[in-house]
Amino acid sequence: MSSGHSADRGRRPSWRRELTIWLILVAFYFVMTAVDWAGRHRAAVTNSRWLFDLEHAVHVDIELGLNRWLVPRDGLRVVANYEYALTYIISSFGVLVWLYLRQPVTYRRARMSFMLLNVVSLVCFKLYPVAPPRLVPDLGFVDTVVLDRTCGSWGSPWASRVNQLAAMPSLHIGWALWVSLILFSTASGRLTQAVGGVHVLVTLVVIMATANHYLVDAIGGALLAVACVAVTRPRATNRGTHGSMGGSTCPPINSAGARTTAPHPARADNHPTRAAKSANMIEYGWH
Repeated sequence: MSSGHSADRGRRPSWRRELTIWLILVAFYFVMTAVDWAGRHRAAVTNSRWLFDLEHAVHVDIELGLNRWLVPRDGLRVVANYEYALTYIISSFGVLVWLYLRQPVTYRRARMSFMLLNVVSLVCFKLYPVAPPRLVPDLGFVDTVVLDRTCGSWGSPWASRVNQLAAMPSLHIGWALWVSLILFSTASGRLTQAVGGVHVLVTLVVIMATANHYLVDAIGGALLAVACVAVTRPRATNRGTHGSMGGSTCPPINSAGARTTAPHPARADNHPTRAAKSANMIEYGWH
């Protein structure tokens, strides 16, 4: 790989190109949201009941207890509603903007993993629709977002067209955990990483207490986030040399028939040209 290509990777991507990429993702969201089929709502409620029964069978159905605990606490309920509606969006796009401005190479990888997370989730929502607990009759959940008419979610009129049959996997947990994983991979300070971890835990409690997700939805979102970050991480390319066998390289033979002494690896790596080549051996995904 040439040093020129490496320099291109280190440059900040064109904002016009990035805007086009994000608009394509938004268009894909609206297309997937517009696609509907007869009986989808009924299937979503059936799937939701099945997940609820599954959790009850293994004694992890904690959502109703959390919901009943939150509902009478007016101030905390409002805070939880806005945490549900806004923080996962602000944190995710805040990290993307920061990476775009400060770490362009990492931004490309982060953007790829984030888009993959969303595309796979949108496909899952269509193939396996799941209604949130608040939309399943007779389970006893209270929709706190609607109760307080939370601005920025379906509690407000402008968000009424949002696909609400999209509980599995939980994108709230997916996005929150994605932020935490990206912060960890960029070697951010311990305080920043701790805040990211707390954000994931708070989001987990909030999405269940507001009756928007089951615990299994959160598990699905977490697994998907980990998988998307893993498949888009940098890959080191091992380059072999002529005359190598089994990963070892024989030193060359001089004109006298004796083998020359290879330079010490540590010293060789200190050479600026070799160091540059070594740095270029990291391959990133879509850029």
